[in-house]
Amino acid sequence: MSFSVDEIDDLKLAIAEACTSCIQRSEAIENIDIRWQVSPTELRVTVCGDGRAPKLESVKTPSDDARVGGLGVFLIRALMDEVDYELEPQRGPKLVMVKRVSP
Repeated sequence: MSFSVDEIDDLKLAIAEACTSCIQRSEAIENIDIRWQVSPTELRVTVCGDGRAPKLESVKTPSDDARVGGLGVFLIRALMDEVDYELEPQRGPKLVMVKRVSP
């Protein structure tokens, strides 16, 4: 893909923050699943943990972006073109991030 060096750095930081979010917000996490889909126009990265359940203190009101996933998810939203954050009851956080290729 034709990402610039700055865009690659943004991707690395966003994925690292997504992994941190999974670790911080899941009980008994052992693995983090990172998957990607490549198309001519975008890269879609999905990050989720295998924790048994979200930690209770990580469950926040979804209407406040600063609270949903904390500062890490706020940073991810600033770095990526599209972010979907879910708190799955059996696994903990799941983040789907999209970075579009610049024309």
